[in-house]
Formats: sequence, C-alpha cells, structure tokens
Amino acid sequence: MLVWASSDGDGTGIWGQRYDAAGTEVGPIFQINTTTAGGQNDPEVITVEDGSLVVVWQSGSMLYGQRLNADGSLAGSEFEISASAYSGGQRADQQIAAFPDGGFVVTWVEHGSDGSNLGVLARRYNADGSEAGEAFVVNTYTGNPQDEPSVTALSNGGFVVSWSSGRGVWGYDSYGEIFAQAYDADGNRVGGEFHVNTTTEGGQGRSQVLAQADGSYVILWQNSSGVSLQAYAADGTVLGGETNLQMGVPGTLNTVIALDGGGYAVLWNGPKAPDGTIPTYVQSFDATGTALTALETIETGNTRGFVSDLDQLENGTLLMTWEGPGGAIYTQVLDAPPASVPGDGPVEQVPTVIVAYDPSTAALQDGGRMLVWASSDGDGTGIWGQRYDAAGTEVGPIFQINTTTTDYQTSPEAITLEDGSVLVTWVTGSSLTNGRGELYAQRVDADGKFGDEIAINPNSTASYSKTADITALEDGGYAIVWYEYHGSSSNRSVYLQQFEADGTPVIHTDAAGTPLTGPVRVPDPAYYNQTDPEILALNGGGYVVTWTATKGFSQGVVLSDSAGGIYGQMFNGNGAPAGSEFHVNTTTADDQEHSRMVALENGGFMVLWKHDGSPDQLRFQKFYSDGTPSGGEGTLATGAAMTDMGAEWQAIGLSDGGVAVAWHKSNGDLYVQSFDEAGNALTDVVTIETSNGANFISDLDQLSSGQLVVTWEEGGGIFSQTLSAPPPVQDTTLSSGDDLFLGISAGESILGLEGADTIDGGGDDDRIDGGSGDDVLTGGSGADTFVFSALSGTDTITDFETGADLIEISSAGLQEGTGFSDLMLTDLGTDLQISFADPTVDTAIILTGLSSSDFSEADVIFV
Repeated sequence: MLVWASSDGDGTGIWGQRYDAAGTEVGPIFQINTTTAGGQNDPEVITVEDGSLVVVWQSGSMLYGQRLNADGSLAGSEFEISASAYSGGQRADQQIAAFPDGGFVVTWVEHGSDGSNLGVLARRYNADGSEAGEAFVVNTYTGNPQDEPSVTALSNGGFVVSWSSGRGVWGYDSYGEIFAQAYDADGNRVGGEFHVNTTTEGGQGRSQVLAQADGSYVILWQNSSGVSLQAYAADGTVLGGETNLQMGVPGTLNTVIALDGGGYAVLWNGPKAPDGTIPTYVQSFDATGTALTALETIETGNTRGFVSDLDQLENGTLLMTWEGPGGAIYTQVLDAPPASVPGDGPVEQVPTVIVAYDPSTAALQDGGRMLVWASSDGDGTGIWGQRYDAAGTEVGPIFQINTTTTDYQTSPEAITLEDGSVLVTWVTGSSLTNGRGELYAQRVDADGKFGDEIAINPNSTASYSKTADITALEDGGYAIVWYEYHGSSSNRSVYLQQFEADGTPVIHTDAAGTPLTGPVRVPDPAYYNQTDPEILALNGGGYVVTWTATKGFSQGVVLSDSAGGIYGQMFNGNGAPAGSEFHVNTTTADDQEHSRMVALENGGFMVLWKHDGSPDQLRFQKFYSDGTPSGGEGTLATGAAMTDMGAEWQAIGLSDGGVAVAWHKSNGDLYVQSFDEAGNALTDVVTIETSNGANFISDLDQLSSGQLVVTWEEGGGIFSQTLSAPPPVQDTTLSSGDDLFLGISAGESILGLEGADTIDGGGDDDRIDGGSGDDVLTGGSGADTFVFSALSGTDTITDFETGADLIEISSAGLQEGTGFSDLMLTDLGTDLQISFADPTVDTAIILTGLSSSDFSEADVIFV
C-alpha cells in the first residue's frame, strides 16, 4: 500500500493506491482523509496484525488517523490523535507501531507538551481502533527539546520509544544524545528513561528502535562518523557494547528496517555530488553490524535530501520508495538480503549425556524436531532420542529407541514420514566400528510411542552394513538403501528394501516382473565398490537411488571414471526398476563422490556430489521426472570456502525452492550456503566456528518456520545451530494482459499467463512459460527451459541454443503417446517453425536463426 500527499482541490489531501505482489495496481487511487479543508501532509502507514492498515498524518497543528481494511476501503471514521501538535506548523514527526493483538501506538513531537520545549508524546489504541487511554508524555527530563521519536512494539505486548535530546536525566553529550523508555502491555513504564549511546563525542541523533522476534530490541542512531547500534534483552538488559555498522560510505541516516531473516537493512543519503544530486545508499547488516550485502547505490535524482521509505515484502525483496524531482513518486525493488546467523551460536544438545555419537535430526510437522544419537546403554551403545519444540526447548525426557540392547547399536538415521511419525534406522554390531551387517528400524509416533523393532536385512551374510539412507513415500510407506561389505575390498554392494505404510516389506521385482526375495541389490549386475547410496522419493510414488562407484553399467556399456563416479537407478512405486542404470556425472577426471539428491519444483530431481579436485567443488546435474537430464553438469557458486573440504557434507531441498548445503573443512569449522536450482548463490557463506573442531557435518534440516538447523558431533558432544530462513527463489507471474518483463535476478521461473507477452529471462538458467497468446521469449545467458502446452499459441524464441536450452512440452491436451516424431519442422527463411501434426493443437514455436537441420530430439522433452 502506497500513501502520499497531493492536491485535493483545497490544499493537499492523503491518497492511497494498492499494488499486488508483482507491483501491479489493484483498483483505483482513493482518498483517505475525510476532513479536506486546508493541507493534509506527511502520511505514515503501517499494517496491523489482522492485515488491515492504519494511516496517520498532520493537518495544520493537529494529527489525524484513519483505519483501512485490507482491500483499502475505509474502516470506521477518521479520528483525531492530537489537538496541538507543533505550534509552528512544522512536522510532528509521527511514528506508528502495531501490537500482536491488533492494536497500535502512535508517537509524535508536540510543542510545550512536557511543560518546557518540545516533548515526545504517545497514545495507545485498541484493536478496534478505540483509544486505550489518554495521550501521555514519554520523556522524563523536560529541560531541553526532545524530538525525532521512534517506536517499536514488542512480542509481549509492550513497546519501546527512543528519541533525541541535547540533555536528559543522565546528563548531556557534546552535541546530542539518545534516550529511550520501555513500557509494558498496559502502557506502564518499565523502569525509567535510559541513556542509549556510550560514545558522547560529536552528535548523536535520528534514532530508530527495532523489535526482534525473541522479544529483544535494538536501537540504531546517527553519529558523527556513521551509524551505531546497541542491543537490549527483552527485560531491558544491555547486550554487549555499542557497535558501529560497517558502512562503506558515510552519510545521513534515513530509514532502518528489521529483516525477516535477521539483521537490518539501512537506507541513507550520502554527501552531495558535484552535479547537486544527493546519492542514496542501501545496505544490509547482521545483528553484529557486519555487512551482509554489498553497498547498493540508488540514483534517485534527489537534490534536496527527501526522506525515502524502505520495506521488506513477503518474498524477502526490499522495496524502496522516494519522492523525486518534480514531486513524482518512484519505487525500486532490490534483491532479498541473505539470511543472518542468529546470535545464540552453537548450542550443545543433551548436555547430560557424557559421550554421544552419530547424531541425526528429523524436522517434525509441528515445527519442532527430533534428535537421535548413539551413546552408552550399559551393554555397548544404544540409540536414544530427544524431542524439541519449535523454539528448541526439550519436550519430555530422553528415551531409548532400540529394543534389542545386546552389543553396539550405531549410525542412526531419522526421517519424518507422511503421517508425522519418525522412522529411525541403525546398525547393530560387535563394536563401534565393525558391525555384523544387521540393520534395524523403529517407528516413533508423535506421542513417543513405539511400534515393533523391524529387521531390515535379517538374512544378510555381510561382514558389516553401513550408510543407510531413508526416503518417505507418498502412500505413507518408506524405502531404505545401504551398502554391505562382503569380505573383499572390491565387494561393496548397494541394497534396497521398500516397506508398506504398516511396515510390511514390499516384494521387489526385476525389470521383467519376476519376484525377488528379500532386499534387492542396486545395481544388478553390480560392479565392485558401490558405496554411499542415497535415495529420494519422486512425485507419483516412485523413487531414485544414486551411489558412488569406479565403474558402472549404462545402456549396455560399461563406464569407468578416473577414480570414482556417480551412478543412478530409478524405480517405480511398486519397487520395480524403471529403465536402466545411468551415469550422472559428465566430468570423469578426478574423483566424484558422496552424492546427495533434492527434489525440484517441476517434479524432477537434482543430484549433487563432491568433485575432489583442485580446488574441491560441489557439482550437480538436474533431471526431469522421467530421468532425462535437464541441461548440463553445473557447479554450485560456493567460492573459495570449498578449499580443503572434508569428505562428509549434506544437502537439502528448500521449501521456497533451491537447495541448502553444509560442509566442513579440516580445521573443523562448518559452512552453510543456499543456492537456487541453477547453482547461483541465494546467500553468502555462513561460517560456524567450532571450539574443538567438528568431526563431520551430521545433519541439515529445514524447520516449518523456514529456519535451517545444522547438527554436528564435536568432542564427544552433539551441537546444533539454528540459522535464519534463506530467501525464496524469485518466481514471477505476469498479468493476463500484454506484458513486458526483463529478468534481473538469477534462475527465475516466469509465467506469462494470457496476452501477447515479451519476456527476457536475463542471466542464468531460467524457466519461461509465456502462457497463452503470441509471445516473444528470450532466455538470455544460461541453460533456459521454454515451456509449452497445447494452448500456447504462436511463440517466438529469439535466442534458442541447441544443446544448452530445452523445449518442454506438456502432454496434457495432446494425443496419448505424442512425441518428437509428431512434430513438424518447417524452415521459414532464416527461422525454424515447430508445429504439431495434430491440427487441433493450437501451438507453434518459431526459433529465430535456426533451421531444421540444427534441431534434434535432444532439444525437446515431453512431460
């Protein structure tokens, strides 16, 4: 919602305009103020808990407000806030903050209100807009002017007001100082007025107070050399010392907002340039004042230092709004800042357990998580568990999961199934390092109740079994993979067993449909040294298994890698193999090992692996749901932090698209970073410094809140750290009219809907669907996918590159079995037209600059 002041026929009025998530106007411009006599100026707007809005503004010497419904319609009547704001007609500097219960508080500056000069006032309002008491003076000291107020609402229903003053109850600074006052949910003072800034040299002013999700708050302000901040606990206790933001360019503080992912975004004006314009800068910082993003310069054309506004939208992007030359209003959308590491740092889990091994975590449907690990049970080791709620607090006591307690139970893995229960697997053996090849599982429901312990490979003859991985299936069942060692260094094989929702083993079949006994070997025939299996469920009930091997078998040909390669096999929902074994990696030099998989939003999957070279890299290959490769082999843009990467690492698919990875280096430090599906970084690398050096990354999970949880083993203890939610991958849906779109962010997914659209994906790997209508599509750089259906109209692709880009055609609306042979390739001068032999299909694709001889079956896929 944008609000502003402009002419209404009698001075100026307050006007509003709604916009949707794509920045398109929703409905007409509307007037907000009811009283139109004279001038109405300086509006401020805020969204309250129920999605409605509150707008306050100044009119002469008074302040007014108006509540709006979420659709922009007026809710109730215009109300008067103060009858005597600033006597000289100057700005009342009004600010608003919304309470968790739907109420709100307004602060402003008023002349003579505190019996002296300028004072800071406030008034609270209930959720229905009614007054919650009279206006009251905030500042205790009244001997000097108090101005530039800021207010924030706390999660406990209280609030904090900060302001500037040349002097206060504490004393005075050289040229100005920052004071603040906290209040409880009833509007009562909590303690007294307190002095914020520690540094007293030079001027301090323009304070802004921001609440944090945990009830704490931070106050930032302008000093003579930049911007400082001071953090406070929820009870007002000072946290740490005064800190300066690491700003690359000095200037005048304008606006600060708290970021959803933690930290702050700051907007300020720089020194005036030789041409008279005043540059505007935006930069994001974490809670310690360390820069999260590079300095971004916004060319506003501003010559008078107008105040700008800054907001964060639901998708994480920043929206800057400003008044430019000639009174026009401008906006600019900025990329979402990366997540900031919460300030708590690593937290030891189950500290009462003296020695714990092999932790694994499962995110629960209620927003919490379950931690499982191996530690002593009086007869070797057992498998133990502890539940945590969404805040990370222990729920109930530690409990033992394994029923059979003889010998050593090690290497637990945990996963949440469709019904919310948790399946835990482990290996039983005669020592911590060597098992007997027996794998077991136990199902734990949401209440902590157990079913019967399950023997996964009861008839195995292996010397030991290791590295179990689990995937939850759509029907409530699950499938488990592991590898077994059969007494020879060249005889490690991968095995698979699928289970029904009730725990009954599925009878697997071979490709011909012949039933097989017990767990099946993957692949079959097997070449030596298949290790590190991974399994991932796919849409439709099937799944895919990958593993590391020095040799493989694909399309009837034996393949070899220099040291190790990544291979895969797809399976139907009934456990039968779908197609043949396939080779994942294209690069065969050096060692390819330790594959991981994540599901993609289009129903396909991404295989990632460690390329053990100089330097180390994390590489990936995307596949469609039928196992067809999507584009070529790629590399995650991790930067120099990959040097000296350890063997163990983790990857997970993110709820808002993309992938998060965690790895460690030989010095024991841990690293976490998120990427889009094209391998472009969504966040900077987050470094977690460990005290004793992490043995390895044990687990990485995303909670329902979007936050990431990293868990590792260190010095015989288990530690975890919660990281802020990564920003979402940017997807764009255009309107149903004729649109022009130029992509500026990496790896976008763009949907044009109806109309004749012109779409340019910009850089990196994009997924572009023009929708219906005759569209002009440009992928830009990167391997782009152009999506079509039976109703796409006639679209032109201006830069299709064979062997890199791909045309994806939906089978919906086409005759069953439609494939490449049903396409008609027609040369039209210097262009190629692709159409369908079926005359009922209203789709044609024109590829600029190509001919029929350039295009092949490898350039198109039917899904």
